[in-house]
Amino acid sequence: AEIVKAAHGDSVSMGSTVTVEKQGADGKQKFKIVGSDEVSTADGKISNHSPLGSVLIGKRKGDSVSVKTPKGVTSYKIVSVE
Repeated sequence: AEIVKAAHGDSVSMGSTVTVEKQGADGKQKFKIVGSDEVSTADGKISNHSPLGSVLIGKRKGDSVSVKTPKGVTSYKIVSVE
């Protein structure tokens, strides 16, 4: 096991906390990108291997990403990266 410290860069990486806006929805969502063994959707922790987590890696504030879901493609805009 390897402990990853919280990232403090301008692009999304493991340990980053990312705030996104879902296209067509009101409000913002905040997620922390973690490894598979730390996932807790109730606490806003998503895996870097999840559909959303994997497309967020390497992106920056202002970027838009699209995620294929069972209900179709969903788009998100990155509001902030901590």
